[in-house]
Amino acid sequence: MNNFISRRIFLGLHLIIGLLADLIFIPVLNMNPISSSFKSNYSSALLNSALILLTFFSLSIYLFIVLFFHYQLKYLMLLLVPFVGGIVFSALAFVNANKAEAADFKMNAKLWAFFSLLGLFALDQSSASIFTLWAFKEKLTIWQIMIDLAFLSATIFYFIYWGRNRGITKWSIKNLLASKWMILLGLILMIVWSLVYPAILSIFNLNIPIGDNQALINSAAANTPSWLMWLHLAIGAPVMEETIFRAGIYELLFDKQPIIAFFTSAISFAALHMLNGSLLDWRVWGIYLGMGFILSGVYYKTRKIESTVSLHFLWNGVWSYLSFFIG
Repeated sequence: MNNFISRRIFLGLHLIIGLLADLIFIPVLNMNPISSSFKSNYSSALLNSALILLTFFSLSIYLFIVLFFHYQLKYLMLLLVPFVGGIVFSALAFVNANKAEAADFKMNAKLWAFFSLLGLFALDQSSASIFTLWAFKEKLTIWQIMIDLAFLSATIFYFIYWGRNRGITKWSIKNLLASKWMILLGLILMIVWSLVYPAILSIFNLNIPIGDNQALINSAAANTPSWLMWLHLAIGAPVMEETIFRAGIYELLFDKQPIIAFFTSAISFAALHMLNGSLLDWRVWGIYLGMGFILSGVYYKTRKIESTVSLHFLWNGVWSYLSFFIG
C-alpha cells in the first residue's frame, strides 16, 4: 500500500513539475521558426504558444499513463521531458529572435521541428491512451465516450491544421487521385507481407506472438463501443501517425535527405508500435517494420500525405471492421 501511495505521489509531482515548466517557459515562445514572419507576428504567437502548451500538457498525461502501466526505471528520465522541452522551445525562440544568420536559422528550425514532432507524438498518444486507460478494466460510460470522442475529433483537426499551416500537407482530392496507383500497390504489398512473413517464420517453427501493443488494443476493445475503436484506428491513427512519421520527417527534418527520411520514417513508425513492452521481440518487429517500409516507400514516391493516409486507412479500417464488427 505504501508503495502504491508513493508511486501516485511521484506521478502527481511529475505532472505538477511538467505543467509549471509549461507555464513558465512556453509563453516565451513568441514565434514559429519555420515561418518567415515569426519576428513580428505576435497574434499568431499567442495561438502558437497555446497550442504548444496543449501538446506538453498532453505529454504529461501520456507519461502519466505510461508510468501507470510500465517501468519504474523510466520515472526520472520522463520526469524531465516537459521541463527540458519548455527550456528548448524558449531557447530556440530567443536565438531566432536575435540572430539572422542562415545557418543558425536552419539549425534552430530543425531543432524546433524535432520538438514539434515530439509534441505531436505526445498528443497522438494521449488521444489513444486516455480511452485505453478508462477501458482497461471496465466499460466506458456515456460521459467518457463523449469526452474521448471530443478529444479525438479536436486532435485530428489540429493535426490537419498543423500540417497545412506549415505548408507540408494539402489534403486535396487532386493529390489523392494522383496517388491512386501507388496506394493500390502499397495495399497489395501490405497484404503480401502479412501473409509471407508469418509463412517464413512457420518454416522455422516460429510464430508471431500477440505484441503488447495489440494486446492493449484488444483489452480496450472489450470495454469500448466498436464504432469508437474503429474511429481511433481507422481515422485517428492514419491522420496523426502519417503527419508525424511521413510529412513531418520527410518535409521538416530531412527535406533534403530523402533516403535518410525513408529509413527514419519506417523505423520510427515501427518503434512506435513496440513501445508497450515488445521492444526486444524481433518477431513482432518484423511485421511492423514491413508495414513501416511500405508506407514510407509510398510517401517517398508520391510526397503526398493523402497517399499514405489513404493506405493506412484502408489497412486499419478493413482490419478493425473485420475484428470489431464481424469477428
